[in-house]
Amino acid sequence: MNQNEIKKMAKKYFLFFLSQLFLLSVHADTYPSKPIKIVVPAPVGSANDLLVRSVADELSKRLQQPLIIDNKAGAGAILGSEIVARSSPDGYTLLSANVVHAINGSVNKKLPFDPVNDFSAISLIGYTPSVLMATSSSGISTLQELILNAKKMSGDITYATAGPGTAGHLSGELFNKAAKIKLSHIPYKGITQGITDALGGHVQLIFLFGPDAVPLYKNGKLKALAVTASQRSSLLSEVPTFSELGYPMVELTAWYGFLGPAKIPTDIITRLNSELKQVLQDSKLKQRLSDLMFEAQSSTPAELDALIRRNIISFNQLANEIGMKAE
Repeated sequence: MNQNEIKKMAKKYFLFFLSQLFLLSVHADTYPSKPIKIVVPAPVGSANDLLVRSVADELSKRLQQPLIIDNKAGAGAILGSEIVARSSPDGYTLLSANVVHAINGSVNKKLPFDPVNDFSAISLIGYTPSVLMATSSSGISTLQELILNAKKMSGDITYATAGPGTAGHLSGELFNKAAKIKLSHIPYKGITQGITDALGGHVQLIFLFGPDAVPLYKNGKLKALAVTASQRSSLLSEVPTFSELGYPMVELTAWYGFLGPAKIPTDIITRLNSELKQVLQDSKLKQRLSDLMFEAQSSTPAELDALIRRNIISFNQLANEIGMKAE
């Protein structure tokens, strides 16, 4: 190849590069120019679904485009997540993810996607407390009482969760390890039957997220012993954290946030993040989320990405230690 040919080729690639920059700029400036789909990997009417619909209603007004909620429940949130991971990175398909996304990434070795590298983090949208609750028939009123009883009755005290490899299961095993006790895990296929059995006295303990935990606590049907968040929740301000009670490693924040497929242009991520931040500062929306047992919380894309990475590392370490696998 002679010098003239090299110059022509260089010019050709330079012009192509400029054209791509121009297209990205135009794309970002006009985004969004059509409806945005938010894939919710949970059923209609679920806590995740209700949270996202509340946020989407307000975000739609700011973006001046419809936000279409597409419920794709199945395979423990894997089905919906895979759809987004394989979609075009143009900002028109987003995922309503939560802590389950990180749990799947730590306990499931056969995911059809990479939970970090196949996604673009956009922002947190909120969180809800994960609570260890005791039944009235258990005779347990405090975490200290539970620990004393558990040391006397190793393996005889049971805790219910929504299934193996779930947030409740991880929280229970973290507690077992931190307090050096042995609570027996009773997994259910979904939390509804677990709640029924807890209220019926068939299990002594149960781990629940805010939308289920708060009403049962307020109605006096279950006793809240401790929350797994790093700080007290305004929804359960009188309930201490595990950290306050001397078990800082028992922390599992039930966060919710928006992700997109990998390689979404930075300008589009910045736009979505900025609009979400404004939406989540609205007092009326905050109250609406509080009524659903969620607390509004935004973040930078980098903060959400770092949170997911930290979760996967810590959950994976625990899963390996106890031989936990997703089912």
